[in-house]
Amino acid sequence: MRNITFTKKILTFMLLVTSLVTLGQNTALDIDGTSGAGAGPMSGQLVHPTPMIPLNTSFTVMGWVYVKAGHTQIFTWGSGSINKYIQIKSAFDQKFQVYTPGIINLVSTTVIGSAWHHIAVTNNAGSVTIYVDGIPEGSTTADFSTIVPTESTLGTAFLNNSWQGSGNFDIDELSVWNVALSGADVLTYKDSPPVGAETGLLAAYNFNTAGVTAGGDNTGITALVDLAGNHPGILFGFPLAGVTGNYIASTNPTLGINKISSELFSLFPNPTKDYINVNYKNDLIVSKISLYNSLGVLAKEFNISQRQFDISELSTGLYFLEIDSNIGKISYKVVKD
Repeated sequence: MRNITFTKKILTFMLLVTSLVTLGQNTALDIDGTSGAGAGPMSGQLVHPTPMIPLNTSFTVMGWVYVKAGHTQIFTWGSGSINKYIQIKSAFDQKFQVYTPGIINLVSTTVIGSAWHHIAVTNNAGSVTIYVDGIPEGSTTADFSTIVPTESTLGTAFLNNSWQGSGNFDIDELSVWNVALSGADVLTYKDSPPVGAETGLLAAYNFNTAGVTAGGDNTGITALVDLAGNHPGILFGFPLAGVTGNYIASTNPTLGINKISSELFSLFPNPTKDYINVNYKNDLIVSKISLYNSLGVLAKEFNISQRQFDISELSTGLYFLEIDSNIGKISYKVVKD
């Protein structure tokens, strides 16, 4: 146990720990669907990335949500122009929806209300796919070239030159990218949220803002840290006290595996040039250990009877080590020097 604790401290210091190992507080943000006071021309409860997160030819938006009402805004690229926006939201029937009038209306098969679900939308230069809990649930083509947003928001959206459509959901581990991630990437980041240094990452919010207390008085903490360092999120219209419209204790499904992985697994050194050492308790049953590159392509599959693995011949860069076991799949970020 002492070795595992030491390893976790080293990996945390390097900011290269598995995103599954969540140390300290685990908070999410509750957007309660009320019309808060806002600031200036804004109304409703919204998180306002500043500056705006840009819309690129290809993109990915993903995160954990607990939707509590139909037709709720999650993330939007909005503008003052009529029908020139991209809504990522829950539909009236609480299914996951990507919508732009006359351009796209793509809806999931899974109802995402009344429970935590991981949602993702990828756009590969006009080829759009939506995912629920890492599983693709619909694809289509869409031309977003006429969309020139002036705002990017969580919660209340800027549509047709007005603030409207308040959200009613809890959100955790939101990230926005300027690339279309692969299905393998979506699965990886579902359980191992980005830490901020990933290629193509524009913004990442884990909502674990320093100093917050779940359900407490957080009125002085109105800015979200962007792990990528580009677009801090400013909170408008939130009471930031009590159990709604405030930071809350997160219960998204990654947390159970976080505890398992931190107690039962360790990986070192990281970064590494030649070898990866993986330690785990002997009563665990490991069925597969695989290493994927940053594109989700299998780089190596290892002999599960061993605990040290040679990666000296691989190119430098970011990799993901996946361990399939009787307690589930654990994913670690590995940097090859």
